[in-house]
Amino acid sequence: MSSRGPKVPGRPLQPYMRYSRKMWPKVRAKNPDARLWDIGKVVGKVWLETTDAERSIFQHEYELEKAEYDKQMKNFQNNGMSNFMMSKSRNRMDAGGVVIEPVDEDDCGNEMSTRRLAGVRYERNNRLVSDLFSPSSVTDMRTVFFLYK
Repeated sequence: MSSRGPKVPGRPLQPYMRYSRKMWPKVRAKNPDARLWDIGKVVGKVWLETTDAERSIFQHEYELEKAEYDKQMKNFQNNGMSNFMMSKSRNRMDAGGVVIEPVDEDDCGNEMSTRRLAGVRYERNNRLVSDLFSPSSVTDMRTVFFLYK
């Protein structure tokens, strides 16, 4: 299986797009020198002039494909994607992503505990940040602005 996972089913074309795909070559043949957007305008105008009976054919085709798409999407969500995610997590577990280093009993007396070390670093960082943003170290930009006027 690929690393990207299963492919999501494609959505069905809307009725107008179906009609456009069918009519585009015909309009292009009648107007070979026309630009693309002009052909699009002609196809759109012809679509607006079609009867409801002609439109219903394209609408019916769309509804049939939409029902099939919904079935495929349900199947994809229930089976395809979940199977892919499960196999991906299995592969990650098999690869051994996390390694736990053994504790050395000899070094425990010399070093601070992890919790104490984190506390010391936290206090140091807070002190540095407060020193950095203290009024004595941060200049007031209003006074600098008025000096240059």
